[in-house]
Amino acid sequence: MMGMARVILRQNDGLAMAAEFPRQGCIIYESGMVAPGNAPGRANAFRYLDAMLALAAQQWFAARMGYTPVVDNAPLSGRAGRQLSPPDPKPRLVAPDYDHSSRVQNPVGAWWKKLISQG
Repeated sequence: MMGMARVILRQNDGLAMAAEFPRQGCIIYESGMVAPGNAPGRANAFRYLDAMLALAAQQWFAARMGYTPVVDNAPLSGRAGRQLSPPDPKPRLVAPDYDHSSRVQNPVGAWWKKLISQG
C-alpha cells in the first residue's frame, strides 16, 4: 500500500504503475505546514506559507510531487489533471480511526525500531 502521490512520482519517473481505490474506500491523509508560535522572524515564516499556497506553487506541487492542491483556485490540466482527477464513481473517503491508531502507535513503533536495529 502506498500514497497516491508516490504512485504519481513513479509514473513521472517512467515506471508503468497505476493506483486503484479499494471499493471499501480510501483513507484520508493530511499533512500540514505551520509557523511555530515562538519562531523568530514569524513574518518571514508567514510569507513562506503564503508563497506555498500561491497558484503557481500549488500547480508545481501537483505536477512534480503528485499532491492535490489545497486551495480552490489552482485548476489542474494536462498530465497532473489526469493523474489527480478522482475516478468515476468517486471513491469513498474514510476518516482514520484515531482511537485505534493511538493504541497501536507505540507497539508498532517499537516493532520498527527492533527491526531496524537488527538491520
